[in-house]
Amino acid sequence: MASSLPFRSLDDLRALDREKLVEVCEAVREVLHEGVPEEARPHLPREETAIELGVALHRAFDFRRDRLVADASHPVLAHKVLTGRAPRLTTLGHADGMAFGMRRAESPYDAVTSALAGTGVSVGAGMATADRVRGWSDRRIVVLLGGEGAEMGQTLEALDRVGGTDTRLLVILNDDRETQPRSAGAVRRYVHRMRTLPAYREGKKELVDAISMVPFVGDALSRFAGNVKEAVANYLSPGHLFRELGWTYFGPEDGHDVLRLEQLLLDLHRVEGPVLLHLVTRRPDASASDDEAIETGRLPVVAESQTWQAAIDDALRGRMLHDPRIHCVSVAGAGGLPAGLPTDRGIDAGPSPMHAVALAAGMAEMGLKPVVRIPASLGSRALDALRQEIVLPDLPVVVVLEGIGLGNTDAPHVLDDLGLWRPLTGLALPMPTDGPDVALHLRHALGMPSPSLMRVPTGPLPTPTGSADLPLRPGRVAALRPPEDVVLVGTGATVRAALDAADLLAE
Repeated sequence: MASSLPFRSLDDLRALDREKLVEVCEAVREVLHEGVPEEARPHLPREETAIELGVALHRAFDFRRDRLVADASHPVLAHKVLTGRAPRLTTLGHADGMAFGMRRAESPYDAVTSALAGTGVSVGAGMATADRVRGWSDRRIVVLLGGEGAEMGQTLEALDRVGGTDTRLLVILNDDRETQPRSAGAVRRYVHRMRTLPAYREGKKELVDAISMVPFVGDALSRFAGNVKEAVANYLSPGHLFRELGWTYFGPEDGHDVLRLEQLLLDLHRVEGPVLLHLVTRRPDASASDDEAIETGRLPVVAESQTWQAAIDDALRGRMLHDPRIHCVSVAGAGGLPAGLPTDRGIDAGPSPMHAVALAAGMAEMGLKPVVRIPASLGSRALDALRQEIVLPDLPVVVVLEGIGLGNTDAPHVLDDLGLWRPLTGLALPMPTDGPDVALHLRHALGMPSPSLMRVPTGPLPTPTGSADLPLRPGRVAALRPPEDVVLVGTGATVRAALDAADLLAE
């Protein structure tokens, strides 16, 4: 790797003059750009939002003593570069390579193994609680939280329960969204307002000063004046929600000012109780708007599907054009509404699979046909809601689990998900073998009076297997080749591999 860092160890980093920190950040950025492999480059803009924060954190804290917990929603490659793992960047996304999230097995500086977004604050609070029980008061637990994790129910539960306690926990919210998507939830919109409030607050300072100078007379009017001033202050002051939850709130702060960040972190090290630091960062590729215009009323020309996701889009689009009862509910950006359909046919449930599944249950109860698209890495979170709200009442909801199997190298917990669904009596588990099979299974699932969960991999489609040309008989084996002395049994994407193996055996 041509680029190198201007220090050899974290001790050297902490010994550098502050004037060198901007140079350090640029060096980390160059290392990331040179080391991240081509297939992982779409992650780079997100990772670059945390470079200055990573440098400031390792200057202000010693994570051989302190503990750094990164929620799975937060980028950590800059942290990994700073802790000596730059040579392994080229292995990102490989089955035995470096992970995008924290992994205890990779480094003593990774305090956790990140798996699911939204768990970071809870885990960090547990560590801080253990320190208090043991009487250890000389270190700080720091939690890095991304915007997606901040929206999740478990994060809000943890903020609620930890706030107002004496837990020594510092949560850093990396708010890397420059603009506000219309589909965002109330929490994201609130964070967006906090982001834009400083300029507004400065422009309205005269209003607060004027209210404080009103010469009210009498106790009742004085109390009224106090209430008015408090209400205006709360409206103009960011972070009021977090303060009401019992957190000491600082921000919004510029997440790319490394010198300011270092001083802030050194100061916050001495603050007792739970602290939330809100940083505003920018992605290098951020545009003026996060929204994409979607044409309605006419079907775009779509080339033959080349990937599993495109096959789902094409099949779902075709069914939705013929049946106005079908609506698409997407979780954490999985799939979403296929292009060419009115926006009111799609609902963005954010990073909340349980909410999405229960929402679909209500829609089905009222006669609609919801299709819920969930990333495989969040599938286990939907399990309880799927059983309670969909399977037990036997509602005709179709769930599409996207990204299962070996192709998802950074989420090993998606490999054994089939064991979660099979015990749910009454839930059909279609597993298409190729692109034409996707359309066949989706059409069949949408025609059933009971629930279905369709599992599909990620990546390019295999060559057609011929499965879609045979009658679909749920629960029955379909013979794609005449049985001979060896019988190979496949399901889903493994059918193509079984056919290829049969060809090799025949030779």
